[in-house]
Amino acid sequence: MSKHAAAVIQLGVLAGIIALVAVGLWQIHSDDPMLMSIERSRPDIMDTNCQLRAIVPPDRRQAALEALDNAVAALERTESLLSAWQPDSDIARLNAAKANMVVMLDPQTVEILTISKDLTQQTGGAFDVTCAPLFNVWRKAGKTGRLPTNETVDRALQLCGWYEGQDERYRLHPDSVMKLHDTAKVDLGGVAKGYGIDLAIEAMRVAGVAGGLVEVGGDIRCFGAKPGGRKWRILIKDPFTSGQADAIGVLRLQEGAICTSGNYERFVEIEGKQYSHIIDPCSGRPVDAAPSVTVVAPTAVQADAWATALSVLAARPEGPLAALDMLKGTDVEAMIVVGTRKDHKVHKTSGFDTLLEK
Repeated sequence: MSKHAAAVIQLGVLAGIIALVAVGLWQIHSDDPMLMSIERSRPDIMDTNCQLRAIVPPDRRQAALEALDNAVAALERTESLLSAWQPDSDIARLNAAKANMVVMLDPQTVEILTISKDLTQQTGGAFDVTCAPLFNVWRKAGKTGRLPTNETVDRALQLCGWYEGQDERYRLHPDSVMKLHDTAKVDLGGVAKGYGIDLAIEAMRVAGVAGGLVEVGGDIRCFGAKPGGRKWRILIKDPFTSGQADAIGVLRLQEGAICTSGNYERFVEIEGKQYSHIIDPCSGRPVDAAPSVTVVAPTAVQADAWATALSVLAARPEGPLAALDMLKGTDVEAMIVVGTRKDHKVHKTSGFDTLLEK
């Protein structure tokens, strides 16, 4: 793997992509007396808003409340382990560790690092959580309003990636990780929300609810029944309008995760110009070819990672069609919007069309 097959980063703390839950989704419908909806909102998880919903028969209300409690606890624990900004988190301790020091970590932290490493390979290096050096360069640029020099970006790129030549920068074990370089650092902001959502959904399933939905900062995963037997209805925000209810499409989903990445709401302004929050790992600079990339996948971690990776791949000379070709043989569907308000095109995998509301 090239040294420059480095991290794709998203500026912001545990902030991710933007999808919009359909208007009325959180209302309880009365057309199915056999099921009821119990909802909960949390405004302070992972520095963003969180919505949870459990579907149960009326006589299992307490089970629904316990399921929601367990789901929230899973999200809170994920944040405590993976936030690079909490000094006692697993990731903060790993980043602060010296070379060749064995850092004992929670097995779930090692699990998401292993998943992330696999996703780097699956995306051809277009997504990689070993992004902290490059992340820090652009975070500083966003704060100071000054572009980094070519030399600064190149130095950061040299510190990114799972490998340096044939040597691994990180050695993963079931309950620990060892870095080979002091400067090696990771940032899980691109997958932490998705991983937490997946754990929250698992907690709800274990509690035995008939269906449920977890949404954190626009990342969504749902499963099972809704009152009335309907599929979950989720809007894909139009990247060229400012209205929160404006949609470029509506997804109907029985089960799965949906994530949308785009530059229409998350960007930084540097020297009078807006720059996307997504960085191309080859150039080390922001990409802006795709105002919106929506991914539907079995898990929120997959959807998170592929939404970012496809944004990067769509901006390369091969273009969005080549980016979507990488999904052939997978269970991931996607839609990529490229261009401007006046001149844009929409590219989709064949399976994505089947999920859209007609």
